[in-house]
Amino acid sequence: MKLQVKNLSWGKILSGVNLFVNKGELVGIVGPNGSGKSSLLRCIYRMNKPSTGEILLDDLDVWAINVKDVSKKLAVVPQSMPSEFEFTVREIVSMGRYPHKGLIESFNDRDNELISQALTQVGMLELADRNFMSLSGGEKQRALIARAFVQEAEILILDEPGNHLDIYYQLEIMNMISNPDITCLTVMHDLNLASNYCDRLYVMKDGEIYATGKPAEILTQKLIREVYQVNAAIRPGIFFSKLGCC
Repeated sequence: MKLQVKNLSWGKILSGVNLFVNKGELVGIVGPNGSGKSSLLRCIYRMNKPSTGEILLDDLDVWAINVKDVSKKLAVVPQSMPSEFEFTVREIVSMGRYPHKGLIESFNDRDNELISQALTQVGMLELADRNFMSLSGGEKQRALIARAFVQEAEILILDEPGNHLDIYYQLEIMNMISNPDITCLTVMHDLNLASNYCDRLYVMKDGEIYATGKPAEILTQKLIREVYQVNAAIRPGIFFSKLGCC
């Protein structure tokens, strides 16, 4: 499945945004705070309705698809989750199976296996019966990532997946999503991780796409100075590598 955003604008925040994610790609969106990265993701997963433009999954407009079917195609890991309700970690993760179930259909053995497998992947199986609200920020983030995995959607949408995570789990999560069997669009702040893991990047500034291309081609001293107002020293190699997790 291919994701396309065509000439998308939203209020005074986003203007004329175009991007695409091909099947099997890991595509990153980077840029300074306030550049419109999270607003763009919220338009893609239907939290914000664009003022103009289209969001297509293959040739289908996401706003022409019912919510349940969109959830089978897009799995979302937001920066945070509302805290009004109290659920266990396992209950939070199990919500990822709801798009695949009927109104009164119960979980089967495969559902339970997927939930336990995802909890194990993110190192949360031992905390499965803990109250979600009692977790640290990093533990909550890992639970939400597990929920996205069990959803078995065709495209993952992640808003700063490394948010609150220590180095070990940042690398673990990036290793999980940099898989040719997974199609992923993610907002990132860490340019080292973005350059090491992403197939392509979109750099945003002031609500527009400022540059796009392969990380090694576009993350230059000139671009970082113009976008981030930082004089950076670009050297071969990065701080963390794909082999950095032990």
